[in-house]
Amino acid sequence: MKPYKWTIIGAGAAGIAAVAKLLDLKINGETILWIDPDFQGGDLGKLWRNVSSNTTVARFLEYFNYYDAFQWPTIANNLALSNLPINETCQLTHTADALVSTSKVLQQKVATAYDWVDTLTRNEDGSWTIQTKKTSYESESIVLAQGALPKALDFPNSPEMLAFAEAIDATRLKTHFDKNHVYGVFGASHSAIIILENLINLGAKKVINFYKHPCKYAVDMGDWILYDDTGLKGKAADWAKKNIEGAIPKNLQRFTSSNANIETYLPQCDRVIYATGFQRRDSIKIQGADIHHYDNTTGLIAPGLYGYGIAYPEKYLTPINEIEYHVGLSKFAKYIDKAELG
Repeated sequence: MKPYKWTIIGAGAAGIAAVAKLLDLKINGETILWIDPDFQGGDLGKLWRNVSSNTTVARFLEYFNYYDAFQWPTIANNLALSNLPINETCQLTHTADALVSTSKVLQQKVATAYDWVDTLTRNEDGSWTIQTKKTSYESESIVLAQGALPKALDFPNSPEMLAFAEAIDATRLKTHFDKNHVYGVFGASHSAIIILENLINLGAKKVINFYKHPCKYAVDMGDWILYDDTGLKGKAADWAKKNIEGAIPKNLQRFTSSNANIETYLPQCDRVIYATGFQRRDSIKIQGADIHHYDNTTGLIAPGLYGYGIAYPEKYLTPINEIEYHVGLSKFAKYIDKAELG
């Protein structure tokens, strides 16, 4: 079997950008294999549609205009995202629709496989064998863009966990919600604030928020944004300023996540939700490389193996010498554009 030149694993924002990058480099689409179980815009398209973004519409449009292979001008008029106020945030459903439409454009230009990848094995000649649920492939090089899963903490005698994906979506949360329950929420990030708002709006008996640091807000500094990757933005920032920095709702209590506070207040909770960040989805077994150690300035994991997206973010030193890791659609596109692919 003749090997593909490139294989892209994952069809979220980073995987979509990687395919477009290769096509913009004029690599023959017949030599590019793209693998994903459903091609629905990754987790953003499947899980986060009813969530408010922490990115402005302008930043999303920057992503969709970044690569010529996207053909954004030909599909933009049919998508709500292109008609929203550019300096405001939006519901992620609009971004998800754009990702799916862009994915369909790219699928027509490369070989695709609706499948799950099980194992990657590096061969003696430097190529890779890709074993999926259905079959196997050979590829000279691979881009991993498999996404990430919410982190979970582990405490002795912890109450039952409510899944992050259920809590952050107000519509889905209703089906799991009990107004007589006390909910514990760990975190103070964008996602945690949205979850707090959802629980408060539904009238939870009590919500106990455990946090490490005070709320941090993104600040536009003109040619750069302070706390761009870690600070609150948009509707989440507005809610936090009103309900945390301002008048705290009667059914919300907040405590630093010290051992003493956790031991005292966590047992009061009927359900607990962890909004403390994401960790790489490690469902793919790698033989011949260690995906836990990658070059976070180039994306290189091993010869012929690269990682991008939320699972392999770019390390960035801010103008005030603080380290952040770039997460966001336009950031993924720019990072991949700098990579020496081809």
